[in-house]
Amino acid sequence: MQLASLLLLQRAVGAGEMKQDEVLKERHRISLADIGRGNPLTGAEQLPAALLDIVERSLSLHQRILKFDA
Repeated sequence: MQLASLLLLQRAVGAGEMKQDEVLKERHRISLADIGRGNPLTGAEQLPAALLDIVERSLSLHQRILKFDA
């Protein structure tokens, strides 16, 4: 949800719905540092391959958005 919130703020600026200073006021509520890879999950190898793929793709998206945000 943090990633989606950040992207929605950026979209609002692009669409002219919000000004950059308004976004900066809201931006402090979003923390991208609190999400990410974390600790290895015991038994992860037993999860379905499709689920593991979704997890990896979401982590990749997180990294791309962190670069975008920087």
